[in-house]
Amino acid sequence: MKFLKKGLVLLLLTITAFSFSGELDKFLFNFTPESMLESESDEMKYLGHLLTKWESGYEFLKNTDELELNFTDEEQVMINFLEDIEEYVFISPLNKLEKMKENYSNSLIFNSIYFYIGSEYWIETGDPNYAKKMFETAEKIEELYGERVPLTIYYDSYIAWYSRLYGDKERAFEDIKYGYLNFGKEKKILELYIIMSSQMNYFENLDKTYNDYMEYDDKDFEVVLTLANSYRKIGNNEKTIEIAKYVVNNATSTYILRDSYEMLGDLSQNYQEKIEYYKEAANKDPENWRLLKKLGMAYYEQDPEENAQLARAMLNMSISKNPNQPEVEEVLDVLRRNVIIHNIIYIVLPIVGVFSLGIFLLLRYEKKQKKQEKDMIYNESKDDDDL
Repeated sequence: MKFLKKGLVLLLLTITAFSFSGELDKFLFNFTPESMLESESDEMKYLGHLLTKWESGYEFLKNTDELELNFTDEEQVMINFLEDIEEYVFISPLNKLEKMKENYSNSLIFNSIYFYIGSEYWIETGDPNYAKKMFETAEKIEELYGERVPLTIYYDSYIAWYSRLYGDKERAFEDIKYGYLNFGKEKKILELYIIMSSQMNYFENLDKTYNDYMEYDDKDFEVVLTLANSYRKIGNNEKTIEIAKYVVNNATSTYILRDSYEMLGDLSQNYQEKIEYYKEAANKDPENWRLLKKLGMAYYEQDPEENAQLARAMLNMSISKNPNQPEVEEVLDVLRRNVIIHNIIYIVLPIVGVFSLGIFLLLRYEKKQKKQEKDMIYNESKDDDDL
């Protein structure tokens, strides 16, 4: 009888939970506005539209009246709230949500929207007060839902990874790894897992994450380059070069292109090719001392005599931007000595030689002149004697 009562209570709780759940519970699993806009659910599509408008000011859906919307009472309250919030603003919406907590503290959609806006605010500002609040809200959401969900895993891991005050990289990485293994197709979780794995030097799932990520059309090329760097760390230079070339052919960001060309230059075994890659990288960031150094060293190593002037120019530019480069100073000293030796051999010695030859010819001429004068005097005196 006791077990029967417990079973009835559990059944009642389950029925109650489902009766109060709505379409927007999907937000826990599908929390990026871009993916929500592609949802088959009109309610999720409209939520994505409102969040996109708040974040960017852009109204993605032009005819929202055509949507068939059926929200629960709690969802409608949150939709009304999102319809009224000002674009690009964080503090005012968060303050309003915190005032609403008393009435909606156990609302899944309320806590989820609060958590989403608060986490985005933390990403923008790094406000330590909101780091703590978001950790607490993540726990609340998981308690209400009964298990971990992509929304809380992503933002909780992100804040734990990057927060200076509340940071815990080990926990953040374990959480995002759990998220990837259980919700691997959620793009933001996959991207964060790729970044954290590379920094933690954890490459167990590298081939799988690479294949998973390359399926997306709207790739973040910084993440793609992170994958290339991960392959480089494990010594797979062939794959690294393949990915870096893919980025060069498809990316538009100046700094992503710079880093891709630099990576290709680092891995090239051909000095001329290496020089061309470093030149492309340096053209993207002309003030970068590291690239100027690499270009100058490539010129020097290719042919220290033929490329001496180009190598010296690049290395001098590099050292002017970062004086603390003993290796560059050493090469410049060699190049300076070579210039001095070259100048001695090809400028000073020829000048000395010409000058010496001139002196020699002048002395010889003077000697000849004196001899001629003596001969003339002798001949004149002889003629006088004959007379």
